[in-house]
This record gives sequence, structure tokens and C-alpha cells, in this order.
Amino acid sequence: MKTIKLIITFFFLATILNGQTDSLIVFEAKWKKGETRLFNIDKVFTQNRNGKDTIKRISNYNIKIKVIKKSKNGFTLEMQSQNPAFSNFKIPAEFLSVFSKYKDLKIIYKTNSNGRFEEIVNWKEIKDVMMELLDKLPPMFANKSVDVTQSVKNLKDLFGSKEAINAIFFKEIGLLHYPMGNSFNIYDTVNYSAELPTIFEGQTISGDGKFYFQNVDKKNGVCDFVNMVNLDSLTSKEFITDFIKKLASGIRFQDTVKMKSRYEQINKELSNFTLEVIDKRFFKYKYLEGWPIEIQSTRTSKVCTNNESAITTDSIIIKEIL
Repeated sequence: MKTIKLIITFFFLATILNGQTDSLIVFEAKWKKGETRLFNIDKVFTQNRNGKDTIKRISNYNIKIKVIKKSKNGFTLEMQSQNPAFSNFKIPAEFLSVFSKYKDLKIIYKTNSNGRFEEIVNWKEIKDVMMELLDKLPPMFANKSVDVTQSVKNLKDLFGSKEAINAIFFKEIGLLHYPMGNSFNIYDTVNYSAELPTIFEGQTISGDGKFYFQNVDKKNGVCDFVNMVNLDSLTSKEFITDFIKKLASGIRFQDTVKMKSRYEQINKELSNFTLEVIDKRFFKYKYLEGWPIEIQSTRTSKVCTNNESAITTDSIIIKEIL
């Protein structure tokens, strides 16, 4: 009898220590210093205004992620674009010198011991590059009937904080490490309250999230799961309204009558518009290794005002390069 109890106890402890059970999957980082992964990122942004496609942007680039430090408190990783996203577009001459610096810029960030994203370490270096880019804008409008100097100052205030830099780069980093630090029963559908970071310090966008597995391959340590988030219309609208007002308040037209009319139009549209935002993501993940094989993420936004409606689709596909 004692032998049976000992075997049962040993089996139970071994299962807990390993983290995985028949029905439970634990996403825990077991990365090693020097470990490197390559991913291809494909982005497509489209906008349909009043039933017609008006904007379509496509970019494709590769990133390399390397674990450069491991400690009891977590990991430090380095992310670098190998063929930056801006290489897909025609760059104005005014920006070329700045972009030449950006192409070699590495994003250094930290995760906790389970692999959950915490912060960007070299955010000040990234901020300096963004500030230099923004400084190039006013001269480009020198011969036009609009002065954007104050708007640029407002943008520099918005993007000059650690929280803003974290929020800007959270999209890709957050997707890559999305499940890390969590454990899920493979038979459950998890409903939860979500909070997404914004560029405004202390402001987040809330939402209702759902998570469930589609397939689990225990033999190879691979799983497919879906994550959906319906963003709260009120907090989403508050963020967009604050951002547009902050930007618009700095624009100065030479024609004061035109400027007043434009401000009135902006305020009217902001007070009346409605907004729906839905995020849907599909993940194929190597949960024993803590890395994705493929991620498909689509954000669909529908905006309606008194005069028009627009639907934007922002898609990103991330695939591991073997």
C-alpha cells in the first residue's frame, strides 16, 4: 500500500513540475542564451470607404530574434529587421538619412521568467530616431498654406514616452509572445476582460476576449488556438478622439476662416461617429519550445459618421523561417 502511495505521489509531483498534463497546456519559456529565431512578416492594410476600396498598403520583411541574456528574473531579447518594412515604399529624400540609421536599429526588450513581454529596454534610442523623423516634417510643408510645427510638437509629446514606445512595438512582440506565462485547459473556452496599451500614458483600451484550442498535437508539442477580442467602443472612441484632437489642434492654416471651418467639421464628426473594432487571431504554436510557427491576425474596424462609413482591415501574418 505504501508503495502504491509512493508511486502515485511521485507521478503527481513529476506532472506538476513538468507543467503539462493530459488536459493542461502551460506556455513557459525554456529559451537558452544565444537561441535565434527567424520570422517573415507580411502586412496588408485596406480601407473601404462608402463601398469602394480607397487605400491598400502591403509590406513584407523578415525579423531575427535572439535571446541575449537569461537570468532568474527573466530574459532579454534582441529583435532586428533584416529587410525593413520601409524598403517596400518610395521614401522621400528628406527621410533617407534617418531611415538609413533605422535599418540597423535593434529593439532590445525584456520578458519575465515565463516569457511574457514586460518592456522595451532601449526605448530612448528608438524615441530619438522617431523624433528625428518628425523634425523632417515641417520643412516639407514650408511652401504650402498650412503650418504643422505645433502638430509635430504635439506628436513628439505623444511618442516621447516609454509607454508610447512600448505600445507602438507591442503589436508584433505581443503577438510573438502572446500566450507565454499562461496555462489553459485544452477543452475549455476562456472568456476574459482584455486591456490593450495605447500611446497615452495610463490609458488603455478595454475589450471582451475569448480563447480556445482547435487542435493539440501532444507528440510534437504543437497546438492551434484562436483568440478573439471585441474592443470596447467607448474606450476605443475616446482614444481616437483624443489622438485626432491632439493632432488637429496644432495645425495652423493661413486662411483663418478655413481653419475655423475645418475645426468645426472635425469636432462635429468626432461627436457623432460610431466605432466597432474586432480582433481575430489564429496561432500555430510550439508550446514546449515557446515559439510560434505561424500567426494570422486581423483587426477589422468599422467607422460610421453622418455622411459616410469606412471599414478598415489591418492584417498581419507571421511565419517562422526554418
